Amino acid sequence: MKVKLVILLLCLFTKGYSQGSEDEYKILIDSSISLKIDELIEFSKKKNGSKAAIENIYLLDKQDLPYLYSSRSDIQFKQIDIYKSENKRTLKKGITALKILTKLKKDTLAITIQCRLIKDS
Repeated sequence: MKVKLVILLLCLFTKGYSQGSEDEYKILIDSSISLKIDELIEFSKKKNGSKAAIENIYLLDKQDLPYLYSSRSDIQFKQIDIYKSENKRTLKKGITALKILTKLKKDTLAITIQCRLIKDS
């Protein structure tokens, strides 16, 4: 009985002090997106006086698939898969997308966010 109690306490102790299940890679990308959003909002407010243009932006990852932005922001990004045929009508009008590119060089992670106009002809 004592052995089971000791094993149970050890399991609880190691579980309590183990690392969390947070995805640090996703947190880094989301914080980079937040910085880019702030920059775009500032630019939009200087140019138009509002941030209405920011609300029509799509997020794409390296493979041009939708990126799920999970930060607590008042801006909701639209999701689109540019390879699906039902989205061709939207793409013919043209969309503004932030493309997220990551590159690992030795011990440095470089996150590049490009603002692109995607238009299907």
